[in-house]
Amino acid sequence: MENYGCKTLQNEHVTIETNGQLINIIGIDDYSTGRSNIEKAYNHAPAGFHLVLTHDPNVVLKMTDVPFDYLLSGHFHGGQIYWPKPYHLVKMGELARKKIIKGLHYYKGKPFYISEGLGQTGVNIRIGSRPEITFHNIHP
Repeated sequence: MENYGCKTLQNEHVTIETNGQLINIIGIDDYSTGRSNIEKAYNHAPAGFHLVLTHDPNVVLKMTDVPFDYLLSGHFHGGQIYWPKPYHLVKMGELARKKIIKGLHYYKGKPFYISEGLGQTGVNIRIGSRPEITFHNIHP
């Protein structure tokens, strides 16, 4: 994947300071492929605001003992086609089976957002899932 000169965060973090507060941007690799490593992503992250970026939102279910203030995720694999048949929902994981598919949700009191994204699979179609760009106004 090209990153156009930007650092891609895969199971790691960067820390920035703004207005005297530390903000940790924590990237967690794709949970559905087994490549996520939460412990490595948080390794040596200082105290501060924790913003987590990840592709598969199911990782939030494994973060009960991990501090985060906001988790922003992409859609599920196959999420650009919303077809609520059992095989499709099972493939997308536990959140989809609970009908947590898109938008703002809370897990154990912590907010996370599932974006429907913009992309498609190899075929240029989207069914029942509108492309979206969202703006998040986060106040650490």
